[in-house]
Amino acid sequence: MNVSTGIYIDLIEEDLVGHIYSKSGIALKYGVVVFNSPGIIDADYKDEIEVILMNYSKEAYIIKRGDTIAQMGFVKTFKAIKKEIEIHGCACREVLVSMIKDVEKNGGFDSPGK
Repeated sequence: MNVSTGIYIDLIEEDLVGHIYSKSGIALKYGVVVFNSPGIIDADYKDEIEVILMNYSKEAYIIKRGDTIAQMGFVKTFKAIKKEIEIHGCACREVLVSMIKDVEKNGGFDSPGK
């Protein structure tokens, strides 16, 4: 189930992403976890943060306003770019990992990542 948090993040530095994780206490006591852990919040995402929860127990888990249902940390990211190089007349491919600052990103849930 998608749970609205009422939380919006106005500005994340472009080399960071947010990771949404389960709360270990809720997971242990009630069997409720973040389904796609970690959920990823891209730096350019401006809509409300929603959390996908899964209840693995047989008991209903009721969420009340103000409950802490997940936690978020921020992680530095790097983008991989491909660059073709030629070595002694042979076309080869090399993958270089570097920071890309000017990449247009779109999306959120169901984004194809293009």
